[in-house]
Amino acid sequence: MSNRLDRIIRGACVITGDGATFHENASIGIGEGRIAFVQPGNISVNPDEVDVIDAHGHTVIPGVINAHAHG
Repeated sequence: MSNRLDRIIRGACVITGDGATFHENASIGIGEGRIAFVQPGNISVNPDEVDVIDAHGHTVIPGVINAHAHG
């Protein structure tokens, strides 16, 4: 994967799903349709170059699929 980021989700409470990792006010970097990183704190980016989503007050659980669906 290149270093290009397409989207940043900032300010979320992130639960990584490994049972131990919980980040408040974290940033998630997404590039080429994949999660590039999850790190504590907000990162600075140019909003003209990267889609920035403000997720303050929300919880994000990347990589976890809700298989309970009704069709």
